[in-house]
Amino acid sequence: MRNLFCFLLLLIGTGASGQGWFSKHNQGEPVAGYIVTIAGDTIKGVIKYDYPVVMQKRVSFTREGTTDGVIFQSKDIRGYSCEDMQWVSTNVTIKTYKGPVNFQRFGILYSGKGPLELLRIFPEKDKTIKKMSSSKAETMGNNIGLSQTPNSFKNLYIKKLEDPAEDVTSSTYKKQFIQKMARLVSDDKDLMDKINNKVYKYKNLPEIVNEYNQWYLNKKFSR
Repeated sequence: MRNLFCFLLLLIGTGASGQGWFSKHNQGEPVAGYIVTIAGDTIKGVIKYDYPVVMQKRVSFTREGTTDGVIFQSKDIRGYSCEDMQWVSTNVTIKTYKGPVNFQRFGILYSGKGPLELLRIFPEKDKTIKKMSSSKAETMGNNIGLSQTPNSFKNLYIKKLEDPAEDVTSSTYKKQFIQKMARLVSDDKDLMDKINNKVYKYKNLPEIVNEYNQWYLNKKFSR
C-alpha cells in the first residue's frame, strides 16, 4: 500500500511543474540530480545544465564525492533527473532538415511515471544548430515553457513500456485517436469505454495516461 501511495503522489506532483525551469539556470551551471543506470540503480550527483536540445541528446554528470564528469547519451542510461525535472530515455522519430530520422533521446517526463508515459521532446529542425550562437541558444531555451494547451499539445510524445515514443501532435494522431488509444489501453476495459463513448477525448490525453497507470498499478498490487 505504501508503494501505491507514493506512486499516486508522483502522478499528482509530476507534469507541467517545470514551467520556467530553463530560464532559471545558466549554461554550465551545476544542478543537483541523479542518473538511473541501465540496471536500474540510482546514482546521486551533479548534472551540468545545458540548453534543452542538448540535454535531450546527452547529459554531463559528476558522481557525488568525485570530481571527474562523465557524459552519458540516452543509450547509456535509463534516464536522469535535475531537481523536479525527469528525463527518460526513449527511441523516437524526430523531424529534421533531412526528413524524419529515428533517434534515441531523453524526453522530459510530462506525466506520472508508469507503463504509459508522456514525454516532451524538442524539435531538431535547424541544420545550423551546431553553429548557433550562445545568445541565440540561450534565448531559445528561455522561451521554452512546459505547459501544454489541450487540443494543441506541443512536442509531446507517448510511449508504453519499451515501445518507441510516438508523436501525439500530428493531425494523423488526432484523426486516429481512438484507434491509437486502443493499441495502448484496451486492456483497461472501463477506460477504453470512456474513450469510445467520448467521455475522454484527445484533449484528455494526460488524464487517460494517469488513469491507465493507476489502473495498471492497482491491478499489479491486487495480485
